[in-house]
Amino acid sequence: MTSERKLSIVSLIIKVVGIILLGVAIYFIIQNAAPAIKELKEKIETESFKDTFDRIKSIIKSNLTYFIILGSGLLTAVLTYVLDLAILTMSSW
Repeated sequence: MTSERKLSIVSLIIKVVGIILLGVAIYFIIQNAAPAIKELKEKIETESFKDTFDRIKSIIKSNLTYFIILGSGLLTAVLTYVLDLAILTMSSW
């Protein structure tokens, strides 16, 4: 196997890991934020803007770990596309 094919397989595996990270993070963010969003939807008419904003901040703080996983999954997926461009450049020589 040529080095381009090996790098392409590695890139594909890393891309799959990145997509799995994205899926897991989105699932847990939605699962954990759903009750808080329902409560926010019910009380948005009666609360002030500051209270609503504080609730949104608390939702984000409670899911901060999953937002970090989401960011790392996005970064991994983007970096594999850059690696794919490098592989295409190497194979065209």
